[in-house]
Amino acid sequence: MKKLNSQLILEIVIVLFWTSEYAHVPYFTPYLRFLGTGATMVGMIVAAYGFTQMMLRIPIGIATDVTGAYRFVIISGLFFTTVSSLGLFITTNIVLIFICRVLAGVASSTWIASTVAYMTYYPVSDSVHASARLNALNNGGKLLAFAAGGAAAVGSAILASLLLSECVRDVPDGERSTVVGTFQAVYGLGMTVGPIMMGCLMESFGSTVSCTVFAGATAILAAAVLLFWRRDAV
Repeated sequence: MKKLNSQLILEIVIVLFWTSEYAHVPYFTPYLRFLGTGATMVGMIVAAYGFTQMMLRIPIGIATDVTGAYRFVIISGLFFTTVSSLGLFITTNIVLIFICRVLAGVASSTWIASTVAYMTYYPVSDSVHASARLNALNNGGKLLAFAAGGAAAVGSAILASLLLSECVRDVPDGERSTVVGTFQAVYGLGMTVGPIMMGCLMESFGSTVSCTVFAGATAILAAAVLLFWRRDAV
């Protein structure tokens, strides 16, 4: 019963955490444009979230593996997301908004601890189920923040569940935070490079060309992943 209660508390924390992280996302870019921010600068501000994760997730993963301080890291994430959200609500200064996005990235970097802590409630054989449930909670929080993102969130949850379960399937418990941190740092790299590239492309060529380039790149990567998994399954 105690284990069930602690799992339920963690699930509630996860949902509320991601609600806090994404509450501003639906109108964030239009708001920056309303403040007179150029497309490239908008891309840099948005990318600060992913860049921070790219830099911090592996070190946090290693530190969590060594110390086992999951609760402290989770609470730290709640603190940083609270400060970030309040800052974005209060300020209209671009520099402070950038700092708040960095703090949001710091908060998101602590997601490693929640991921590993949650998966301890399930045996290794149920890692796919645990990952799917975890990502459902993750995206449930995002859906509370912006209901219009439903279809994209479902697709993201399915893909993230499969990839994460593959990464940790054969990893010892004492090394899972490091592996999850590496996985999420690669994800952060995409979140860093993508917005900056999109901002530069939009300023130079417009939205149609930018969206076409990104759609084509996504299709190529999807085909490459399918080929890799087919070869690995043979």
